[in-house]
Amino acid sequence: MSLRRAYVSRAVSTLGLGLACLAASCGGQRADPVECWEGEAEGSWTKVFYPPEHLGGDPGVSDGVTYSLILRHPVCESCTIAELDTDGSSWSTYETSGVYGEFNASEFSLSPEYLAASDFSNFENGWRIYSRTFALLDRETRNWIVTEPPEEYEGRFGADLHWTGSSFVLWGGDVTDDGRGVLESETVIRSFYDGATYDPAAGTWDVVLPAWPIGEFLYEDNDPQGQMSSVWTPDGLFVWGSKPDESAAALAIYDIEEHEWRYPEPEHSPEPRRYHQLLYHDRFVYLVGGFRASYHWGNHGPSAQGPRDLWRFSLDELQWEQLEVPKYADLEVASGQWIGDRLVLLGQRCASGSAFSAKDGRWEPIAGEGRPPLAPYVIPSVGELAVAGDSLVVNAVSSDGTFEDSAVWIFEF
Repeated sequence: MSLRRAYVSRAVSTLGLGLACLAASCGGQRADPVECWEGEAEGSWTKVFYPPEHLGGDPGVSDGVTYSLILRHPVCESCTIAELDTDGSSWSTYETSGVYGEFNASEFSLSPEYLAASDFSNFENGWRIYSRTFALLDRETRNWIVTEPPEEYEGRFGADLHWTGSSFVLWGGDVTDDGRGVLESETVIRSFYDGATYDPAAGTWDVVLPAWPIGEFLYEDNDPQGQMSSVWTPDGLFVWGSKPDESAAALAIYDIEEHEWRYPEPEHSPEPRRYHQLLYHDRFVYLVGGFRASYHWGNHGPSAQGPRDLWRFSLDELQWEQLEVPKYADLEVASGQWIGDRLVLLGQRCASGSAFSAKDGRWEPIAGEGRPPLAPYVIPSVGELAVAGDSLVVNAVSSDGTFEDSAVWIFEF
C-alpha cells in the first residue's frame, strides 16, 4: 500500500519540532526507545508555499524527476497542475481539461508521459460511494481521458496505484458491504487482493488475479485497513503484510506477463504491522515503519507504537534481512524515500531524521531544524514524501486538520 492521507475528527495543536525529542513520546515505555540526535546533522530544509490562491491539502506526486501538485481544493473540474522547481523553490502551473464533474481522486501515479488518478467517489443520497473511475492525463496535450477497469474489478477504496514502466497497476483495496464510504461499529468490510492493469499506449485493460480469497471483517472488531502494502519491482508486483485472517505475515510476487503469483517462503519474517511502507532499491525491497498489528483506527498519534526496525527482502535470495539501526534512528511509525543510494527516514518522535546508505551500510543523522510540523492524527503523520531529482519533498502536513498557509518542504543533502 502506498501511504495515503487519512484523517480523524480529533484536532490537535502543532507539535514543536525544534525540540530534540518530542515530549509526547519521550517518556513512553518501549523495549527499544529511540535516543533523539542532538548534535550536528546532515542536510537542510526549505519551505515553499503553495501557489497563490490555493489553500493547500492537495495531493502531490512525482515521477522521480518532477514533483507535481494536483490543485483541487476545495473542488475542481479537471484541476490545475503545479510543477515544482526545486532549485528555484518556485511553481509553474497549467490548466487541464477533459474531466466533467467533481475531481475527487485520492490516489495518483506519475510517469514521464501520463498522470494517472484513481480512488474516485460518487455521492448518492448524501453517501460517499467509491467508483471504478480511472482518469489519465496526457502531460503533453494536458487533456484527461476517463475509463474503467474490467467488470471483474469491483469499485473500492484504498487500492494502490503503481507505474511499471509500460502500464499502471491497481491492486488491493477495501469496500463496505453497502458500498458506502462510512465506517461504523459492526460495519462489514471486504478486502480485495486482486487488481487490474492499464496500458496507456494501447488503451487496454487486463486483470490481476487474486493473491488470496476476499477477506471479510467487522470494523473495530477485526479492521483490515492497512494490512497489506505493495511496491513495483523489476520482478513484478511485490506485496507484503498480514494474512487476511491476521494469523501471520503474508508475501507474494505477481508476474504480470505470466499472470501468476509466486509465494516465497523465507526462513524469517518481520513482525506483522499496519500502514507500513515498501520501497524498492537495487534488488531489495525495504520495509519501513508501520503500526503494530494490534493497531485499530483511533488509537494512533504520538502514543501509537510500532517496531523500531528496518528490514529488507532480497529478490535474488528470497530472504528477509534485519538491518542494524543506530539508537538515534527514529523508525517507529516512520516514512521514507530514496535520494540516490541513501534512504531518508522521518519519524514522529524526534525532530531529527536519519539516512541509511545502501552502498556501505552506514547511517547518518538528518537535520531537524526547519523540518515540517507533525500531524499526529493523520496517516502518515510526517506528511507525504516524494523524491524529485536530488531533493526530498514533503507535502500535506496539517497539525489540526486545516491547511491554511500550506506549503511543501524540500530537503537536500
